[in-house]
Amino acid sequence: MFCGIIIRLIKNTLNLQAAEQVPLTTATRIESTNITETLPHEKRTSALLDLFGQIISATDQYPELDTSYLSEISTAGAYHDIGKCQIPDEILFKQGKLNPIEQEQVRRHVTYGRRIIEHLYAHNPTRCTPEQQQILLEGVEDHHEKWNGTGYPRGLTGTEIPFPARMLAIIDVYDAMRSRRAYKKPISELAVKTYFVNNASKHFDPTLTQIFLANFGKFEELLAQLNQTTAQPRQKIAA
Repeated sequence: MFCGIIIRLIKNTLNLQAAEQVPLTTATRIESTNITETLPHEKRTSALLDLFGQIISATDQYPELDTSYLSEISTAGAYHDIGKCQIPDEILFKQGKLNPIEQEQVRRHVTYGRRIIEHLYAHNPTRCTPEQQQILLEGVEDHHEKWNGTGYPRGLTGTEIPFPARMLAIIDVYDAMRSRRAYKKPISELAVKTYFVNNASKHFDPTLTQIFLANFGKFEELLAQLNQTTAQPRQKIAA
């Protein structure tokens, strides 16, 4: 269950006391929401982000970013959809197209996620450094922002989007496209590459997209390994 997964993540990454102090409404959802595909997605996203960070650190594109900073970004992958525990099941599991009101509710998961993380860290101020907390908050809240300013929740443009969120945007979409879901087969490698080429400077950071595509085979290799060790999803979940 998705929210049970969140509790385990909280206990492993923060501590039991923080998990027990999540607001009652969130805690109830954490124990009752039945989302079966999120754990594999979040595990893959975290691992793929770690690889992305290693690749970026080996280039000369971002000399101001040290290896430790880039390695911390993978944590955001494990938590980026934590706010979905506040979205009603009938929306998360809806098989048809979401209507505008439902779409707006799903979009709120990034704001809910930030609030949950802030609450957890408020009860564990010494558990991580301010930089680690900032990286996590930026990834959770801003991974649906788009380079051209048409994303959400804040409509940020270009480098206004925090770096962790720009990395996560690429990996989140890549995993969603290339992984099997109950309602779809993986999209072909060529189609995924084409999508990223066409959406660089629109959805994605163009420099990061170039680095990602130049190392596409490495991500494919890791994803294949991850898919051998993670369960297959059973139900559709709103993106």
